[in-house]
Amino acid sequence: MFTYPRLLRRVQAVLIDSILIPIAFMLTLLLVGQFEVESIYIKAAALFLPIFILEPVMVAISGGTIGHHMLGIQVQSSNSGKNLNILLALLRFVIKTFLGWLSLIFVLITKRHQAIHDLLSMSVVINKSDNLPSAEALPERSNQEDGYKYPPRFLRLFMIVLYILLNEKKKYPYLYTGLNF
Repeated sequence: MFTYPRLLRRVQAVLIDSILIPIAFMLTLLLVGQFEVESIYIKAAALFLPIFILEPVMVAISGGTIGHHMLGIQVQSSNSGKNLNILLALLRFVIKTFLGWLSLIFVLITKRHQAIHDLLSMSVVINKSDNLPSAEALPERSNQEDGYKYPPRFLRLFMIVLYILLNEKKKYPYLYTGLNF
């Protein structure tokens, strides 16, 4: 049985990678300048190669980026438990890049602590080690507590909308002139 890392650990891995990728990018720029490459296509390929290697290739081959490995977490297929193939790793990287930090919000609400890019690429991030403190090793979330019956979804949604409207009425009373609720 494996556990899932806290959001903070995943953010730390992203921060480590966000430091390493620009460094690799700058080193590639220096190398391309040293060899006086003339072809614009070779220059473009050389610039994107470090980013491609540090994220999707490493996820596909080793199960994570340098930041993941430093923090003891691993990306794997949610179906098979193996490393992602290169296409899924590339899809995960593109979605993660496009959505940015917004993707990580889902870690707080999904059953297996998955971000949007994990859900869409059919991956999951797990802890490599089993001997972590309980605060660092999150179990899979259960949908309901035993014996508790949740109100219907439409009622919950209605109450949320009503709460927002009433709260906004207090903040901006001039918008609600003539409304009696």
